[in-house]
Amino acid sequence: MPLKTQAAENIHNLDQFRIGWELMGNNKYTYWGQRKAVVIQFSRGCPYPCTYCGQSLFWKKWRHRDPQLLADEIEMLHYKYGIEVINFADENPSSNPKAWREFLEALVAKHLK
Repeated sequence: MPLKTQAAENIHNLDQFRIGWELMGNNKYTYWGQRKAVVIQFSRGCPYPCTYCGQSLFWKKWRHRDPQLLADEIEMLHYKYGIEVINFADENPSSNPKAWREFLEALVAKHLK
């Protein structure tokens, strides 16, 4: 007999859990001209109730990672794993323009290729 469970609570602090990048091993995933790449997220969720999109059914609240910590993580990925391309999987990374700008400024300050 099917059983409906209660909705799980969203992770409020996205930086609380680290990503196991070391599990990539010899990452052979490439993107845009055979450059080593990863998919990453700055934020989760979407604050907009668009009728044509199902995201609001899953992600009721928009929240984001710490801008400086994400820039630090991208720097580590570049130097430790040779990552050259970052593909963002966010629905709306700039839903909080202040946080998005902080991230972009922190990333630019890294002077990565």
